[in-house]
Amino acid sequence: GKVAINNQGRVVGFITEKNLLLPSFYVARILPKILSQQTVSYPSLGTDGWFSDEQPIVVGREKIKGFYVANVWSPANVLRRGDVLLSVNGRIVAPDNLWYIISDSQSVDAKVLRGGKEIELKVKVAQTK
Repeated sequence: GKVAINNQGRVVGFITEKNLLLPSFYVARILPKILSQQTVSYPSLGTDGWFSDEQPIVVGREKIKGFYVANVWSPANVLRRGDVLLSVNGRIVAPDNLWYIISDSQSVDAKVLRGGKEIELKVKVAQTK
């Protein structure tokens, strides 16, 4: 969503899809966990990991841009620990667009780097509601 800023220039929260305000103190409550674990959770993909912007992802001698999958919550998930999610539905994965790419979908087409090779997978989106 959009960042909401008050008349003093301070961030007060974020505007959700339904034009509701998510106060910034809710974000501050979960931020220490993200910082201590150094991971981001994506319930809709059933994974934890990090973006290459947060921690470099290096394969061989090459820096890779994408989302590194550090943990997979279900053995039925086609994603595996160590995968690097490169694109979803044809869009390059980045911290500012991954959430929006996977909203309102039953499954997504993902390009993944696994064992040094790019593969294409159909990833079932977990229901988070």
